[in-house]
Amino acid sequence: MRSVLLRTTLAASVVAVGASVLVSNARADNVTYNFSIQRNGQTQCIGTWGGSLTNGTQLIPWSCNPSGQAKDQAWWFDTSDCLHTETYGDFCRIRNGVNNKCMGVYGGSQNDGAYLVLWDCLGDSHGDQYWQLDGDGAGNNYIVNWSGWFASIYQDCDPWPYGCEDPHIALGYQTKWSSELVTP
Repeated sequence: MRSVLLRTTLAASVVAVGASVLVSNARADNVTYNFSIQRNGQTQCIGTWGGSLTNGTQLIPWSCNPSGQAKDQAWWFDTSDCLHTETYGDFCRIRNGVNNKCMGVYGGSQNDGAYLVLWDCLGDSHGDQYWQLDGDGAGNNYIVNWSGWFASIYQDCDPWPYGCEDPHIALGYQTKWSSELVTP
């Protein structure tokens, strides 16, 4: 349940989250503030498969790289490009800090388990590319899609003899995230 909505009204707003920083607006006076999106209590960040920055590249959890070394792990929250709802407020685009492509859902799906991908930012009729940074007031932060699903880490496993798929980021239930400023 959404109890505290992290929204911004200032050009560049930074909210402290424990020892890390959640950047809720990335553009101010033409400066880009990139951040990595790290799973709480883990060393995994949201990146792209193989570090690729091309359309359709699947988002995956990957070891966080030192500041600026992983271009696929640099993101910014674009509060100049948002959709507004009366109930939940603004949903804005999360863009890659290098090429400005958007975090979206493969095929525009609104289904549980749909893969998240990097894609050219399309018009505002593509709700799959709009997100909200949401917190519960207890230091837990979530990335919520316009569809109402969360950006979640999935690892589909079937016990022996089949094994597990590679983990990926998809629409699903709550995965806790934090963010830290990076220099691309």
